[in-house]
Amino acid sequence: MIEFVKEARKVIPEVKLTVVKVPQIDVDACKALAKKLGVPLRVRKFNVVG
Repeated sequence: MIEFVKEARKVIPEVKLTVVKVPQIDVDACKALAKKLGVPLRVRKFNVVG
């Protein structure tokens, strides 16, 4: 995923990471990774559409 984001940023004007907030996901680690990659992070609630 990390390499994909790096390559995507070269050709796609707006790249964004998205995670679903569930107990198994470390959202803080995802935020840190998104910051390191220079892309925004969207945190979605589980089982909520829209």
